[in-house]
This record gives sequence, structure tokens and C-alpha cells, in this order.
Amino acid sequence: MKRFSIDESKYSLESRLELASASGNVRGLIERFNQGISRLAEELNKYLFAKTHVCGLTYFVTQTKAFIFLNIRQDFLALKFYTDRSSIVGLQKENWIQGGDKSGSSTFRIMDDATLEKALDFAKQSLMITSNLFGT
Repeated sequence: MKRFSIDESKYSLESRLELASASGNVRGLIERFNQGISRLAEELNKYLFAKTHVCGLTYFVTQTKAFIFLNIRQDFLALKFYTDRSSIVGLQKENWIQGGDKSGSSTFRIMDDATLEKALDFAKQSLMITSNLFGT
């Protein structure tokens, strides 16, 4: 059974890539990032999904709890990870949704294979934090 899916009911992923004038490199990076999230879902026995938004994708662990915001840019992917009161080594604490909440990470850029692997490690840590908090 598939453990990761992308809801494109609001926008197609392709339209978001076109809107950002995403390079071929960025297109490959987002495909490999989504494959990594799918492997992570299998490895951790979780059901995860992403929804497209105006600038990219939001990744969810429950119907209402996101753990990654991803914005598509022309030459890179920009991600923020949910951390709640915890932290992820290698990322500074910043706001998640509300000003002053300090429940998220600083923005991390995926530009190549090395930063892609690092982002997938950060995604796993964020997923574990979020899952533990919300019992998923």
C-alpha cells in the first residue's frame, strides 16, 4: 500500500514548477526529495501526504499537522521544518506560522545532492518530533 501521496486538487505540481521558472536541476531535486519522503514513510511505517500551495508543497503527518513547508524557486528549493520546542542540529530556530512562535526552523536550501541528503535527514527529524507530539 502506498504511504505517500501528493494532493494536486488546488494546483498541479507542474504549474507550480512553471510559475517558479524552475530549472531542470530543481525539477530533478523535487522529484528526488519526494522519492525520499516516500522511502521515509515506508521506513517509519507512516502515512504522509503533501498538498500543493501557491509556491510549492506542504507536507503533512495528519490532516491538519504539517511538518515541512517547501517553496519552489528558480534555482533551489526552500524548506522550513516543524520543530515545536525541540531543535534540529544544523538549523536555527525561527517562526513556524505565527510571529514569535519559534516552532520552526530557519529556511534551508536544497541546491544539489549533498543538500538534498541533508534535507531528508532534517525531514526525518522533523517527522519524528511531529509524530511524537501528535501521536501518529
